[in-house]
Amino acid sequence: MKVSNQFSHVVIVGKQSTGTMIQASIIPKGDSAPTIGAETGFKLHAPSYPAMFDNVNFYVSANNFKYIKFRLNIYSLKNNLPDTLLFNKEILVSLNNYKTGWTPIDLTTDAFVINADCAVTLQWVDYNKDMLKSPLVLIPAGISFSHINYYRMASQNKWKTVKGNLSAYVSLRD
Repeated sequence: MKVSNQFSHVVIVGKQSTGTMIQASIIPKGDSAPTIGAETGFKLHAPSYPAMFDNVNFYVSANNFKYIKFRLNIYSLKNNLPDTLLFNKEILVSLNNYKTGWTPIDLTTDAFVINADCAVTLQWVDYNKDMLKSPLVLIPAGISFSHINYYRMASQNKWKTVKGNLSAYVSLRD
């Protein structure tokens, strides 16, 4: 029997505060008929590698949907943009009854290990048309010149970047 302390040190990476001065829209704004597939996320830079995911947490400050579903995606990076999905498991999270606040996604049973920086994103995959006012889901963000956020308006669009720090964080073990 071999005993190892690998992946025993827990580290939090990301933004745990929730100020709403600046906010990022998860879904395309202004569409009269929303289309699924939009995606937004951030570059994850762990203090050391390899690192194993415990959970991903994101904060929603506004949500006009009675029901909306997202897929958590974790991508490798190529030229500092999301490139290839690292894990084949579909990880879905639903927000019901106009839910706002922190939403944790537990990954402890999946043993996802990364060996380099990656992109962690939420992709819009389903919703109920029963909504308040116009379609809206917002994540607060802070001004930051050292953090990178990614977004695209449809699943096959090109990735775009913006400097900032989304209210989202990852708990890793290294």
